Amino acid sequence: MNRTRQKNQQPILLTGMEHSGTTYLSNLLKCHPQIAGGFEGGMLLASQPNQFPSIEPFYKWMLKKPPVQWGLSQNDLNQICNSATWPEMYQKIRSSSPLFQNNEILLDKTPAYMPVLDQVMQKLDAKCVVIFKNTCYQYTSYKKRGFTLEGYIGHYMGYIKGLLTAFNKYHQRILIVNHNKLGGEKDRVLKSIIDFLGLEYNPAFWQDDLFTKDLPPNVLRADYDFNVEKNAGENLSAHEIEILQKYSQDELLNKISILPG
Repeated sequence: MNRTRQKNQQPILLTGMEHSGTTYLSNLLKCHPQIAGGFEGGMLLASQPNQFPSIEPFYKWMLKKPPVQWGLSQNDLNQICNSATWPEMYQKIRSSSPLFQNNEILLDKTPAYMPVLDQVMQKLDAKCVVIFKNTCYQYTSYKKRGFTLEGYIGHYMGYIKGLLTAFNKYHQRILIVNHNKLGGEKDRVLKSIIDFLGLEYNPAFWQDDLFTKDLPPNVLRADYDFNVEKNAGENLSAHEIEILQKYSQDELLNKISILPG
């Protein structure tokens, strides 16, 4: 790919509920030699580039050093926020951040995009990958962090509504991935994602870098266990399971994901 084409390359967006595997998938994607980025971006939560300084903690994270974040100087960040368009903003980040050595495509992983994904997708012509966990397992991830069942359901429905509203309009630019399918059929899922992004797929990219690449935080560990998802409901009450099943959108999400079922 020549430098001129890379200069105009749209970013890759990655979203999903918090604790749904966005960091794991982000780090897998950044093992590809043409993809790079910080831990999270959040730029598109602003109404326009010059409003990004009000978007915290994402704005301050831009100043943190790699591999945790983007490693920008305050002067660079000031210039970035003066961009006239979103593509210009992303290009300035790629030009200024030490994360980008060979004109890699910028990966903007931001869970907070999901409930407002319709608005995010309107801002630029980027492709977006969305990862989700099946409902019971997703709930256990929130429950152990202090969420009540009612609080989780409200959170879940807001995120699902955002995804489905965007998918209805931009389905050709959105790819939905089941977290457990990623675990059970990692190579097949990764190939589908890389094909969707229009990049070269080579299994060696992940064999070489999977447990050695300097990524924030290191969740590409050898003992990453996806089998726990199958047993997620064992420690839930009958009431919790009943409510979760009532609001669950698993059937729909699995139907429209890249590997149904």
